[in-house]
Amino acid sequence: MNKFLLILYIFAASIVVSAQNTTGKKSENEIALINAAKNASEYETLFAKFSKSTSIERWQAHYYSAVVQYLKTESLIKKSTPQSLFESNALALKYAGSIIDSQPDNADVKILVGLARLQRIQLNNSPDVQKDKELIIKIISEAEALSPDNPRLTVLKAGMAAKFSDLNLNSAQLYAKAAKDFETETAPNWGKQLLSLTK
Repeated sequence: MNKFLLILYIFAASIVVSAQNTTGKKSENEIALINAAKNASEYETLFAKFSKSTSIERWQAHYYSAVVQYLKTESLIKKSTPQSLFESNALALKYAGSIIDSQPDNADVKILVGLARLQRIQLNNSPDVQKDKELIIKIISEAEALSPDNPRLTVLKAGMAAKFSDLNLNSAQLYAKAAKDFETETAPNWGKQLLSLTK
């Protein structure tokens, strides 16, 4: 009987490990699709896929839904009127904000909220710029404690430096640091395209 239970336990454990590996590979492939997206239509397709996904954890589905809406907005910011981008920015904030409580120590979730709030300021759609600015500064401080070399954090700091001169940060140096950090990052490894959008 003990031998049977041991075999059953080993079998169950191997199924769990196999499922985690499959989910991890699938998640990596989906992130690669985010990095390959070139236009609003491709981002919308990805949003539809992530927002309905059951192949990854719910918080991850919401995270990547927010990422694609944020990136879609960034890709269109120089080509469209700000008002036409309010909805995609609001969706990024909604999906990222929905997981902040369930992932309180996740630097990337915090950073994404900060990026989306900065984007809202840049679109002149913030109901209270000072409040958003203060929250982003708080997010930067919390994220630095969790993941100081996170390239998306550095992009957020660079964006804040470009928008708010009183922060005494050098945006060019920060963008250069982000480019270097993207080269060594392994996961979640999205956002390098933001560097080309700032030029």
